[in-house]
Amino acid sequence: MNDEKKNSEQSDETDETNSLSLASTLGEALLESLQAKDQKNLEVFERYTHVLRSRIHMHGDDFRTRFVKGYKALVDELNNPSD
Repeated sequence: MNDEKKNSEQSDETDETNSLSLASTLGEALLESLQAKDQKNLEVFERYTHVLRSRIHMHGDDFRTRFVKGYKALVDELNNPSD
């Protein structure tokens, strides 16, 4: 009877160890997946910002004119709120 109790306790410890190992492995796989996805999204964003910067540099005068007009429109709107 004592042997059965020892075997049961050892089995429980082995199951717990296996569960912890499995959880650790799944956690690592999940983190790797998220990092790969984040890296892909970051690359897309970096390409987008590069395109925007290129456009601003190529068309600097147009950008400055539009920026100033937009800024003036915002300031006018803030100074003259309509009810």
